[in-house]
Amino acid sequence: MLFAQLRELAGTDTLEIDGDEIMSVGEIKKRLYEKFPQLREAMGRALCAVNEEYARDEVLVREGDRIALIPPVSGGACLWI
Repeated sequence: MLFAQLRELAGTDTLEIDGDEIMSVGEIKKRLYEKFPQLREAMGRALCAVNEEYARDEVLVREGDRIALIPPVSGGACLWI
């Protein structure tokens, strides 16, 4: 799943990656760079989540897992307690 700028650059919000083997998040990013070179810069700053939990490039992804790439978002909020 792609969000914000990544979705705009790829022209879609969902991609499927074919592969029978177990891959790491880093390997999946590499495949996306090859298919969508325009994502390289934005993905370099993006966070990745596997099955709704943040994941580093070393995390292994299995068939059926859901991966989300979330670019940094500008702005923010201030919370006063």
